[in-house]
Amino acid sequence: MTKSEFLKKLKKKIDILEESEVEDILKDYEGFIDEKINQGMSESDAVSSLGNLDEITEELLSAYKIKKTPNKSENIINHFVNQIIDIIEKIIYAFSHKSLREIIRFMFEIVGIFLILFLCKIPFEIIISLGKNVLYDLCTSIGGYSFYEIVSGIAKFFIEMIYLIFAIILFIKLFENRYKNSDFFDTKEMNRNVPKKKNEVIKESENKSKAKEIEHEGLSILDILVNICMFIIKSFVFFVLIWVIFYIVGMTAAVGISIYLFTLGITYIGFYLGILSLLILGICIFLVLFNFIFNRKNNLVALFFTTLGSLIFLGIGIGIATIEVAQTQIVYDTENNQNLEVQTFEYPMKENLVLHNFGTNYKIDDSLNDLIRVEYKYNPDFVDYHFYEENEMYQDFEIITSRYDVTSFDYNHKIFEQFLEDLKHKKIQINNYDLHITVYVSSEVYNQLKSNEEKLNALYDRDYDLEDICYELNNQGYEVPSYCLPYLYEEM
Repeated sequence: MTKSEFLKKLKKKIDILEESEVEDILKDYEGFIDEKINQGMSESDAVSSLGNLDEITEELLSAYKIKKTPNKSENIINHFVNQIIDIIEKIIYAFSHKSLREIIRFMFEIVGIFLILFLCKIPFEIIISLGKNVLYDLCTSIGGYSFYEIVSGIAKFFIEMIYLIFAIILFIKLFENRYKNSDFFDTKEMNRNVPKKKNEVIKESENKSKAKEIEHEGLSILDILVNICMFIIKSFVFFVLIWVIFYIVGMTAAVGISIYLFTLGITYIGFYLGILSLLILGICIFLVLFNFIFNRKNNLVALFFTTLGSLIFLGIGIGIATIEVAQTQIVYDTENNQNLEVQTFEYPMKENLVLHNFGTNYKIDDSLNDLIRVEYKYNPDFVDYHFYEENEMYQDFEIITSRYDVTSFDYNHKIFEQFLEDLKHKKIQINNYDLHITVYVSSEVYNQLKSNEEKLNALYDRDYDLEDICYELNNQGYEVPSYCLPYLYEEM
């Protein structure tokens, strides 16, 4: 509510007083509002800090020994509308000035009021149900079913309108009775800062003061529900707080690494600025959650500007980092540029030979005739291997399986040093340090190896299917044929 609206409504409510008294009162309140605005408070907050307009009017008239009489020109609808608007203004003011615990308690109480309204609707529903039964026989005998639908619809509409008016009146009365003397919609500033005019001191109600000081000796059901709700919320916030702490620790470590990299001459400023901004944002979130759990007040102005500044610097950091990434050169190192060691193994081709685990990198060299040459390439600066093969027979095929073990590994340290050195020059070099296996064969040998491989796979598939059949027959208790015995030998 603005200052002009407040003064206009106040003037209308106290127009029963003499004109000079009304002007004096309006000047006092206008001066109070202006004083609050000069202190940095917004106009609406300054007006809200005065308190409820009806209570101010009642106290002013009481100070003049005048009992307010209802304005007969004011119709009932306007009265209800004004009361509802007044309730909405109270709720908005309370939600902006009260703690979460007080708001949760208020919401439970409002739910209780709506539950009462719901229970009060039951008699109206019973009346509608009984009325339909009565109207059905009467209306159908006069004008048929269509006439019954029209009459019952009109009757239901009027009954529901009566309930709606009843519910609004009951809600207003329950709300006023519950919160008339409650401190939920009051602040100390309201009671302290009401203007005082000469000897016309507005007395504070003793009943209201006593009501604020009354403490219930035990916990009500509503108190228990509020406590449970607050416990659940704080437990969830505490769980989130733990992860925020881990996040802050991780970002702190990232800031430390950034400082170390910067001292080495690696100048990715955008990334460093973004990491620092994310750390500050994490600290702000930590402070909000921590203060909420332990019921401490937040410095909202400081948190707002800190968060806003962090977001601005985060955006700047992302922009700079994008440019720095675009300027970074990515180099893919080939095998020819690496210090690769080569170990070679040769196998004579046989009619029933199958190579297994040698990869798919075959190269045709017809000068080899029936000789198979296998080359293993790797970088000994990072890893060393021991190569060997395993031979086995399956049906009529001889299978050679490639095997190797890692004998030494010095991968991380050297790669990390090279990586840091490349970053200083805005470069990322990608090396392939994996093992490379190349099989050199003639065209004829290649075709024979592939043919043997396909035949062997067909045998595997056939034997697997046959093995499944033999196991199924054996599990079902049937007598298995002799060719199943090799598959069931271990089990039998």
